[in-house]
Amino acid sequence: MKTTKNLKLTAAITIFAIIALAFVYQITYAQPNGKCFTELKQNIADFARNTIIPDLSKWKAKLDGAMSAEDLSKLNDLRKQAATLNEKFAVEREQLRAKRQSGEEDTGQFKEVVQQHRDAMKKLGEQLKPLAEKYKSTLIEIGQVAKPVVEVWKEEVKNIFSDWKEKNQEELKAMKEKHGNGFGKMLKFRQFMKELDPEMNKKVAVARFMLWDGTDSFLRMLGN
Repeated sequence: MKTTKNLKLTAAITIFAIIALAFVYQITYAQPNGKCFTELKQNIADFARNTIIPDLSKWKAKLDGAMSAEDLSKLNDLRKQAATLNEKFAVEREQLRAKRQSGEEDTGQFKEVVQQHRDAMKKLGEQLKPLAEKYKSTLIEIGQVAKPVVEVWKEEVKNIFSDWKEKNQEELKAMKEKHGNGFGKMLKFRQFMKELDPEMNKKVAVARFMLWDGTDSFLRMLGN
C-alpha cells in the first residue's frame, strides 16, 4: 500500500509541466482565434522554463546518476525515440490546426493522430518497464522530495490561471456565450486541472518522467 502511495506521489511530480502545457495547446487548437489563450500559453511556458524545468532537471540527474552505464544507455536510446515521436506529433497537430483555421472540416483526423501517438508511446513504455521496476526506489525518493515542490507549482499555476481570467473577462465571456457551458466549465480551475490528461495514471506519469530528455523542446508544442 505504501509503495502504491509513493508511486502515486511520483506520478504527481512527473512532467506536470509538460501535461499542463500540452493541454493549453489543445485549448488553443479548439479556439485558434482566442488571443487571450496565447497569453496564457506564454505565461505558463515562462513559468515552466524559469521554475519547473530546473527542478525536473535535478530529479532527472538523480535518476540518471543511480543507473548503471548500460541501463542509462538503454534509457537514453528510449528518450531519443520518444523525442522523435513527440516532434512528429507536434508537427502533425500543427498541420491539422492550420487546416482547421483555414476552414477545413475536422473529420476525426485529430483524434486519430492523438491515438497513434499514444499507441507508439505505449510501446516505448513496455520497453521502459524493466528499468522502472529496477530503479523504483530511486523514483520513490524523487517523489518524496518533489511533493512539497509540486504543491508550490500548483499554487503558482493556479495564480497564473486566476490572474489571466481576471484580465480577460470580456473576451472569455464572449467566447463562453458563443461556445456554451462546456467552455465555461473549462474556465474553472479544478476542471482545468482535471482535463490536463483524462487518461493519466501513475504508470504513464512515471514513464513520461523517465523518457524526458531534459530539454524544453516540448514547449514547441505550444507554438512558441
